[in-house]
Amino acid sequence: MKSKNNKVIYEYDLVPYPRKLWVVIGADYEFIKSKFRWNKKEDGSMEFPTDDPWSAKSAALTFGDIEDKATQDYGILLWIMNDLDNRDIVHESFHILSTLFDEMGISYDANNQEVFSYPMAQIYSYVET
Repeated sequence: MKSKNNKVIYEYDLVPYPRKLWVVIGADYEFIKSKFRWNKKEDGSMEFPTDDPWSAKSAALTFGDIEDKATQDYGILLWIMNDLDNRDIVHESFHILSTLFDEMGISYDANNQEVFSYPMAQIYSYVET
């Protein structure tokens, strides 16, 4: 995992799904709010809460239902606030893939592991770099 000395946004296409993945490193909450909208309100509006309830207690957070304010692209955001070890990367990769499958309406189970395994490996490689 690269050090978070500077603000960096890595953007990936989650092919074949119509979603982007943004991995943001070294940014504060105001930067996240300035670049992205988060669709978690019942009325369908897309904004992050005014105050940051997360970063003081988290190394990284995954958000689904994200919109890039500049491009209106839709996807998933991984906000990395502290250095991650391999366990953290696997943990966040699982959240990303679970969020993607939930948004796409894709189910997976123990009898259908390949549908989960291939994209999991790809997502891990995105987060790990």
